[in-house]
Amino acid sequence: MRRYSEAVKADFMRRMSPPQRQRVARISEELGIHVVTLYNWRKASRLQGEVLPTSEMEPIHPLLAPARGGVGQQAAT
Repeated sequence: MRRYSEAVKADFMRRMSPPQRQRVARISEELGIHVVTLYNWRKASRLQGEVLPTSEMEPIHPLLAPARGGVGQQAAT
């Protein structure tokens, strides 16, 4: 199994985090590191308490998400 430096892992984490928020698949292609390895790094970081988005489209925290209108929700007045 290949070992990667902490600098490579830090670069991955930087790309995953805002404002870049790149997809894991894209980072995998650009760095030439298998996507499963990157998902494992992301999982390990989360277990250590880091807050990372699951994709570039999802907010970091639910309270930061824009309000969604829908059935059963009242409009703000």
